[in-house]
Amino acid sequence: MKFREKIICICLVIFSLLTLIATIIIVLFDLLPSMKFAKTYIPSDCKVINHYFNTTVISSDEKCMELNNDVWWYNKLGANAFYYGVIEHKDKDNNNNNNNNNNNNNNNNNNNNNNNNNNNNNTNNTTDSGSSSSSDCSNSEYGSSYSYSYDEDSSLGSNEKICFQGLFEVEYSDQKSSMIVSNISGLWSPNWRWCYSYLKSFGVGNTDNCFYESTDIYNANWFGPSKYSIFSIVGICVGGGFSLICLILFIYFYKRFSRVDLNSYIRISPDGTHIFY
Repeated sequence: MKFREKIICICLVIFSLLTLIATIIIVLFDLLPSMKFAKTYIPSDCKVINHYFNTTVISSDEKCMELNNDVWWYNKLGANAFYYGVIEHKDKDNNNNNNNNNNNNNNNNNNNNNNNNNNNNNTNNTTDSGSSSSSDCSNSEYGSSYSYSYDEDSSLGSNEKICFQGLFEVEYSDQKSSMIVSNISGLWSPNWRWCYSYLKSFGVGNTDNCFYESTDIYNANWFGPSKYSIFSIVGICVGGGFSLICLILFIYFYKRFSRVDLNSYIRISPDGTHIFY
């Protein structure tokens, strides 16, 4: 085997070993810890008892988002998990409702046409009642607890602002079949309407899948961590695949170069009884 051919084989072996070692490191330090972390979240079914607002006043120089660091799940799961688990849950429900409403709307077209005349006759009444605040619209679904107007608060100082957080009061059972009552915390925001919007993702009286921590059964949430790290799976597939390719190429080139050596440097006697080097 020539020197250049030896270098090729050695490089393939080194690349194969390096990628194999990298794959093992990903498994030990990322995949297994993520799977262990996921097991600390126990699935359950949460029934929403009520909705609440949590409010606090901060300096106008501060950001409401900074308050999320005190939410128990925020630094563990991140804000993106909230959007996927809560905001998108609402969007999925809305899509299903829209599909159902389309059929109802098609069936009610005649009734809507008949009601147009009545609506035109009642324009004056509608104009008089149009001055009601947007918070009054919320009362039709959430009751008098949402009647307070958060848009203008005369008690706030010139250098102060108010932050809002939506809370879901829920009940669920743990692994011992004990009924637990706790709050699922949403994200903080200076916009109470946004908090009100994500509270509607899980309506009062509805039951949906949820998770609670095995280390603290009162820490409940609508979403948990992934069962495994996506980054780990991608890294393992790429690293393992590259290592396997390098190993296959090493075997291929090693056999090929060895066959060339035999043809070049080994002679067999005519009777086949002796080999000369």
